[in-house]
Amino acid sequence: MRRSHHLRTLAATLVAACTLALPARVAHAQIVSQPTNNAPLYGFGADPFVPTIGQTFVAANSYLTSFSFFLTADANTVSADQLPFAAFLAAWDGTSAVGPLLYAGPALLGPTGVGQRYQVQSQGIALTPGAFYVAFLSVSGLGAPAGAMAAVELSDDASAGGELVFAQNGDDLDALTQGGAWSGAGVQAQFEATFSPTTVPEPATVVLFAAGMLVVGLATRRRRA
Repeated sequence: MRRSHHLRTLAATLVAACTLALPARVAHAQIVSQPTNNAPLYGFGADPFVPTIGQTFVAANSYLTSFSFFLTADANTVSADQLPFAAFLAAWDGTSAVGPLLYAGPALLGPTGVGQRYQVQSQGIALTPGAFYVAFLSVSGLGAPAGAMAAVELSDDASAGGELVFAQNGDDLDALTQGGAWSGAGVQAQFEATFSPTTVPEPATVVLFAAGMLVVGLATRRRRA
C-alpha cells in the first residue's frame, strides 16, 4: 500500500510539473494575428482557379510554432469540401519562394462552412528574425477535381508585414521554389502566426520525459529499499 501511494504521488507530481512547465514557454510567444474583414474572398483551387496562394510575413522571433489560414465554403465556391490541398513554408526573396521547403504538410480537405480555420503545428521551425518568409497552400499534384474551389478569407490588417501572394504553377510544385515569379494580390490574407524564442517540446516528448523520470524514481526507491 505504501509503495502504491508513493507511486501515485510521484506520478501526480510529474504530471503537475510538466503541465506547469509548458505555459512558461508559451507565455513568451509572439503572435501575429490578422483578423477577417468580411470583404470579398479570394478564390483558390483547381484549374481554372489559382492553385497556390499564401501570405508573406516577417519572422518575429527565432522559431515558428504554428500558422493558420481561414477558408470558406459558400454559395460562391464550387465543391470546396472536395478540394485537396496542403500547407507549406519557405523563405521569401521578395518575388518568389526559395527552396528548400522548410515545411510540407499532409493533404487536407477544403472547408464545409464559413471561416474554417486550418492551423499548422510546425513544432518550432527555426527562422531568422526580421527575414521574410511565405506560408502557402497549394493543390498542386494532389489530383484536385477540375473546377473545385474554396475561398481564402481576407483581412484589413497587415501586422504580419507582408501580403497575400499567389502563383499560377499548375501541377508543378517544384516550380514554386525555382525562381518562378509569384504575383501580389494587393490584399492581405486572414492569417495568424505564433513565434517563440525557444523551441517548444512536442506533447510526446513531455510524456516520454515524465515516463523516464518515473522509471528513475522507481529505480532509486528500489535501491534504497
